[in-house]
Amino acid sequence: GINAEKMGDNIFPEIKISEDQICRHFGKHDVLMEKQKMLKNLVDFQENTRQARKKFNGNYVKEWIKGIENKELGKLMEKLREKVAEGNEQNYIEWVLKTDVEIIRNTVENLWREIYS
Repeated sequence: GINAEKMGDNIFPEIKISEDQICRHFGKHDVLMEKQKMLKNLVDFQENTRQARKKFNGNYVKEWIKGIENKELGKLMEKLREKVAEGNEQNYIEWVLKTDVEIIRNTVENLWREIYS
């Protein structure tokens, strides 16, 4: 018999049909478009998250607030997320990306004083 594993994924290499064509044929093009959109959103979110973490993270807070303990840092970062984004991760990432670092610093330092004064 035919060993499909040895032949790879495409058993009929001379037939070139795209996933798009197949989805159109079976009336599932909208499903494909939705999946592609979801994938793009996920990739964008991951890239935005990476950029935001590069711009602002706990190491900056440790520079700004000398002697802050890890437990305090965790609580402060959680409170920051609640304050600027109501705990929504995507909104938090967007806030970090659009906000000037000095404003982030002022927000963090003011929040620190609110919590620990």
